[in-house]
Amino acid sequence: MKKILLSILLAGPGPMTFAQAPGDTTALPLYDPSTTVSGYSDEFIGEEDYSGYFLPASTGNNSYQPIGQLSRNLIGVRFRPRGTVSRYEQYEVNGAELFDPTDGFPYWNIIAGLNLLLPTHNDVPNSSAGAYRLGGIGGIVSLSTTDRYDSGSGRISYAYTNCSYRHRITVQDRKQTPSGGSAAYGLSAQQGADGFVKGVFSNRINGAVESHRRLGRQQQHLLSGMAAFSLSEQGVRAAATGQVYELTGDPFYNPNWGYQNGKIRNSRQRGYKQYFTALSYTGSPTESWTVRASVSFLGGENSYTLLSWYAAPTPYPDYYRYLPDFFANPLVSEPLRERWHAGDPSVTGIDWHKLYEANRYNTDDNGLLRSHYILRDRVTQKSNLAFSGSLEYLPAPQLTVRGGVRVRSDYAGHFARLTDLLGGNYWLDIDQYLLEDEYYGGMYQNDVRHPDRPVDRKGRFGYNYRMRSFSYRMWSSVHYRSADWSAFAGAEAATVAYRREGKYEKEMFPDYRSFGKSRKIEFSEYTLKAGFFYHFNFRHRIGIQAASATQAPLVRHLFVAPDYRNETISDPDLTAIRSAKLIYQRLSPVWTLDLSAYLTRFSGETEIRNFYDDIESEYMNLVLSGIGKIHGGLEVGMEWNLTPRLSVRGGWAGGIYQYATDPSVTLFRDSDGQVLLSGAPSFLKGYRLSGTPQTAGMLQINLRIRSYWHLEVTGKYTAHNYVAVNPVRRMTRALDLAGSPEIQREMAHQERLDDAFLLSLSVSRTFRLGNGNRIGLW
Repeated sequence: MKKILLSILLAGPGPMTFAQAPGDTTALPLYDPSTTVSGYSDEFIGEEDYSGYFLPASTGNNSYQPIGQLSRNLIGVRFRPRGTVSRYEQYEVNGAELFDPTDGFPYWNIIAGLNLLLPTHNDVPNSSAGAYRLGGIGGIVSLSTTDRYDSGSGRISYAYTNCSYRHRITVQDRKQTPSGGSAAYGLSAQQGADGFVKGVFSNRINGAVESHRRLGRQQQHLLSGMAAFSLSEQGVRAAATGQVYELTGDPFYNPNWGYQNGKIRNSRQRGYKQYFTALSYTGSPTESWTVRASVSFLGGENSYTLLSWYAAPTPYPDYYRYLPDFFANPLVSEPLRERWHAGDPSVTGIDWHKLYEANRYNTDDNGLLRSHYILRDRVTQKSNLAFSGSLEYLPAPQLTVRGGVRVRSDYAGHFARLTDLLGGNYWLDIDQYLLEDEYYGGMYQNDVRHPDRPVDRKGRFGYNYRMRSFSYRMWSSVHYRSADWSAFAGAEAATVAYRREGKYEKEMFPDYRSFGKSRKIEFSEYTLKAGFFYHFNFRHRIGIQAASATQAPLVRHLFVAPDYRNETISDPDLTAIRSAKLIYQRLSPVWTLDLSAYLTRFSGETEIRNFYDDIESEYMNLVLSGIGKIHGGLEVGMEWNLTPRLSVRGGWAGGIYQYATDPSVTLFRDSDGQVLLSGAPSFLKGYRLSGTPQTAGMLQINLRIRSYWHLEVTGKYTAHNYVAVNPVRRMTRALDLAGSPEIQREMAHQERLDDAFLLSLSVSRTFRLGNGNRIGLW
């Protein structure tokens, strides 16, 4: 009998359900485990630049992982266990890869679709090894759909919330096939505007389908196929200065939107069109051998919409020249200040009417309207083909030997696409920043092979290039377990190669400097892992794990200005990583405890940043090399089942993540690529790293009542969250300009964000309707 479960989720209004995300991003809803019903987990945040949803914990495979629970409960504050960013983690489903090695991000939107298939999550800790791969220094997040053989079950759910979107409906179903396999599908759609931040919205459709087929006389072979897609459009917010928040009195102020014909229009939006397919095989020819293989393909397009303008003032309302403090005359500043206080949308938001008016009256010699303002997309078209194969051999009951190979080829096309001419007829494809340049005013063509090219809607312009990468990896591991102790060791060797291919020949960087293929950059990586556990008895064990690895820089930290030229940083080097961890675990059905202390050192990292330099009055490309970082701390996780219906679980993580060296700085002038400064130190040693609270805790009480009521109370605490330090301000060239020691100390000071505490209450009730059907209210 097929079981159908209906659920309705209502999230009440109020800022407690909203997580304000800093910077240029959407507002993210807090993850609430109360939305999980009978093993159905909530969907992922479809945010490309977000790291922190699936995170490895400190225990082994398939065990309760309290630190992983802590990370999932703290998604709203972007908590990263041990401060490790996503580029050092690896994501997979049935052995097929779900992360992009070229930019360091997982495919979050595809993961959201695959999550509709109700996969099992097997987190592999950072110093352990997986079944399909050895894993990165940040561990493996492994999703599996091949181990679900439950009887037919389905779910239909509806949710109403005020976080990022308003409505969501989800349909999921799984059934057994007559051939002895299983099939499943899931479809989810969400729509609506955020309840707090104007201009923020999320419209998204995710879907996935899979099929499993067992073959062989003893059904020892399993063939699995799956496909997933994601289509989404999100309005995003941007950070503003403290002065703007004071003027508006609105902590959720967003400068990206304005009214057009009485309706809100956001100038910055993210779009995703992605699809993924994979074929996986698992077989056991004999009791001692297991073969695993997968081949996968991912394709699609990511876009980011924003305003561009030429020979016209900036359209964004929070520009410093538009603010009251810019005007010395109180007759001008005070009326303007009052309009800001009153929330006048003509000063606090984008005036779309003025943009159309500016374009409507800019007529060229041919009577056509040349746009001053346009909306354009920064587009990335991705495709990758990957293969993973591994063998597992059990020469003895206590010994397991694994090994395998992974090959993948990645292609990414990058270009600007004209989205909306805002009432004009065309946009001229030239570099407007160089047009009136004192030295390079005659070298403004973006593509000398098509000079002064008018661009229509959907046309490409500005920049156009391809980035290709290829990797080949071989790995092996050995695991031994006896009654008293267990140990493992593993190694991986890899070759990684990158190359840029320019499609436009920029006048400032002629011939091979911008057009055609760049030099091929190759790296040889390695990873070594080992661990040992001593088992006092079947409930207590203590152990140590260690890892040593090298990893190539990301593509965006190899090419100085990939939009325009083929130039790479000089002598690119590998990042060296060393990590060690001490672990104590107590495992029992009633009381589970997990303690760990860890230390990780990163050496030789490279970063490239782009900024406007007030000292030189130039746009700059900044290369930071020789970056050293250190991450150390303690983690505690526990679960206590007081009764079959009452349980308490919690986690605490305290660490120090900071710069360990003063990196070297090279400054390139963006307009012509000239080196203005080389080898100067940026005094970053001792500053804290940003992007995650370095202290976090969670305590959760779960109570289930016989009448199918469920009560959950959760307290969450985060602290020691810091603003990212600016390396330019920590250089001698900037500090020497300080007018006094007090100003110099203020320039070097690092701001710490406020600590946060959130108390949440969840109440749910399940009603049985008969014939195995249920309906739930949350």
